[in-house]
Amino acid sequence: MPSNRLDKDGKPRKNVLQSGLFASALYLEGEGTVQLTISAHVRPYILNFSEKLKGGNFSQLDVDLVLALRSKYGQAMYQQLTQWRFHADKGHTYELDELKTLLGVIDKDGFDKYGKWGEFDAKVLKPAQKDLEKTDLQFTYEPLPKPRRGRGHKVTHVKFSLSVDDDRNFPPGFVIGEEHTTLFDRLVKQFGLRKDQAQTVLLNFGVKEINKRLYEIHLLINDKKVQNVGAYTAKVFGAD
Repeated sequence: MPSNRLDKDGKPRKNVLQSGLFASALYLEGEGTVQLTISAHVRPYILNFSEKLKGGNFSQLDVDLVLALRSKYGQAMYQQLTQWRFHADKGHTYELDELKTLLGVIDKDGFDKYGKWGEFDAKVLKPAQKDLEKTDLQFTYEPLPKPRRGRGHKVTHVKFSLSVDDDRNFPPGFVIGEEHTTLFDRLVKQFGLRKDQAQTVLLNFGVKEINKRLYEIHLLINDKKVQNVGAYTAKVFGAD
């Protein structure tokens, strides 16, 4: 963070910010909604990121999906890879240092947080890959050249292959709003329903009622009172 404080030599001191994302969460009983207040310290960074996404030909659904990702590397990876989703080969090869810079692993001073391939793979790529499993964009990757034990081969590039899920299979005549596509993805990727089950839920329940029930299920999941999330969610909505 920028700082106006100077050290004894007149050089700017650095500030290090540690803050939670949300300052508060208020559940509105009977409405099925939750009001979240973003911490004042991180609000400028979140809003700036959201505006960057919207300015880069992202739909509101894309923004909602990305901001729901847990890891910063998952968010950054989605932002980078989604630009290749419409290319014929649905993939791209990055030079390793370029990729690290784009993901924020190499900072503006050239410091590499994960200098060894194994660290970068374990701390950045694998978590981001798992994070994106719940979005409409998944990926596999291949280090080049492929590391071999005892051979000392240094990875210089990473080849990504994308899998895009844009088929949400809404039935003919169903009026699709942005809130429906968002809920459809949540039902399938977060709450474990099959696509036909998610369709049934959207056809039989209003948006507010779905959000209310999903919030209640989410609380039970956090309390470890639900073992099979998909089966329980289907039962709650009568879609089993």
